Amino acid sequence: MRLGRDHRGDLQEGRGDVRQKLNTLRPGVRTLDMTRGAPVVERIRGHELVKIRERILLRDGYRCRVCGRVGTDLEVDHITPLYAGGQEADANRQSICAIPCHRDKTEREEKERDNKIFNDTRTIR
Repeated sequence: MRLGRDHRGDLQEGRGDVRQKLNTLRPGVRTLDMTRGAPVVERIRGHELVKIRERILLRDGYRCRVCGRVGTDLEVDHITPLYAGGQEADANRQSICAIPCHRDKTEREEKERDNKIFNDTRTIR
């Protein structure tokens, strides 16, 4: 592929503008719900994720929504997990401290998910 510059200094690839093509790329990664085998949502990655994190932390006042602790060591977490049908929307996000709140929430969700998968496999037999 041969790239050149037009009179404005923009990169050109034949007739199409490379910048325009790059802007159409999305920083998402499709995930699979292993219990159903179907795509759930497109996960957000890269700079878009950084902007979302900053927006949620500002909205929540850099305060953990579980224990109320204020700090900068907060994580942005989905209130309803994506595997459980949660959406990639600000309304489904919260700032939460990494330890102990996020760790405890993750352990609880893993147990719930494992129990659901176990119960689903028992009903299939």
